Amino acid sequence: MILILLSLIINPPDSLLGGAQIGFCFYDITNDTFVVSYNWNKNFVPASNLKLLTTAAGLFLLGPQYRFKTKFGFDSDYNLYIIAGGDPTLTRKTFTKKLLEIKRKRGKTIKDIFIESRSIHGFRFPWGWSWHYLDAAYAPRMTGLILDGNTFDLMISPGDSIGDSIRYDYGPRFNDIQIDNQAITFAPDSGWKIDLYRELGANRVHIYGGVGMEYQKKTIPISLIDPPSSHLQIVQNLFGNNHNVYILEKMDSLPDLKVTDSIVSLPLLIILKRMNYESENLYAEAIINRLSPSDTVASTLNGGINALKSLLARLRIDTSNTAIYDGSGLSRFNRITPLAMIKLLVAMYRSRYRDHFISTLPYGGEGTLWNRFKEEGTQIRCKTGTVYGVSCLSGYLLKDDGKIAFTIMINDLLGKRRSVEKWQEGICRKFLEE
Repeated sequence: MILILLSLIINPPDSLLGGAQIGFCFYDITNDTFVVSYNWNKNFVPASNLKLLTTAAGLFLLGPQYRFKTKFGFDSDYNLYIIAGGDPTLTRKTFTKKLLEIKRKRGKTIKDIFIESRSIHGFRFPWGWSWHYLDAAYAPRMTGLILDGNTFDLMISPGDSIGDSIRYDYGPRFNDIQIDNQAITFAPDSGWKIDLYRELGANRVHIYGGVGMEYQKKTIPISLIDPPSSHLQIVQNLFGNNHNVYILEKMDSLPDLKVTDSIVSLPLLIILKRMNYESENLYAEAIINRLSPSDTVASTLNGGINALKSLLARLRIDTSNTAIYDGSGLSRFNRITPLAMIKLLVAMYRSRYRDHFISTLPYGGEGTLWNRFKEEGTQIRCKTGTVYGVSCLSGYLLKDDGKIAFTIMINDLLGKRRSVEKWQEGICRKFLEE
């Protein structure tokens, strides 16, 4: 059986994988032995499989009940300070509601307002992020204060007649957003053929192509070029011209404050589950930044990565051939071997966080596996990893008579992704049937 599986994996049809690089490991946790492996010590781009490392670090270093906190406090001169907590789930609605409560209780005595919205990555994105990510909602700029994923919504719908310009609206209506609409309304059944582009240095969005008459309004999130400036506008609009509002992005220390209010996130375990089920990149970046023992701007991302690597060393996972540049897996500079991934999965299965870790992974028919492994259901819990040319799948096969940790990594892929996914699924099913 093992020889058949090995042949199936390393000799796929050329039309499927072509010249792609393949690496995999299947490890029998129950019997503590490798079942089959190939290119186990070669480096691969893991894409979102890197979130498995971020998940492990979050559980070990922060704890499943950890909560992000956004604090509000006053100094001795009664200046209001908004202390960012890096909460990736914070919404503008919740943030605005809290500010209105503070204004109602203390508005007459508040002097100036300071927003500690430090840009955790400064004016850079993590090394290895492709430039075409940078206007996408799945790769927003990471800041200390995050509101609605640091995006704004662009709403698009067809015009009244064929050939008319499409209709659009956007919100919130930040004063620096500009829309260049060159898209038109197509005949019915023409489909959705909208192409969007936000300039790299401004909140100016260009809309090209068109949309069929049959479409209803569609909302598309767009990342903001400068989230702190947008946050400042929200606070200014709430408090009016009677208060000066400042952004503090590179503050090494705060004055003595009396914290009077806070917004607390849901427990980290719930955030990790959302991160892995929907592959939320912003959540992963917020978590790896929170791992840093330092609160200074320059060291936060590097500090988080170093904390993650230290944890891997504690788990006896060799990091000499591992390169980590972010927490989400968007960086094409990330590298990990199938062996290191398997060691992580085995270590987490044997740790006190086993049930927590497994609960964050999608099962068949759910999350990013919504169209995969539907019949297998909870027999498989795993994380997908996909960027252009990369298709990875790592997790657990939970058979009644044994538990298997597995990883299948494919790089330099030029074939059809769904065909490759079906090939991966077939291999996993063979192991479940064995």
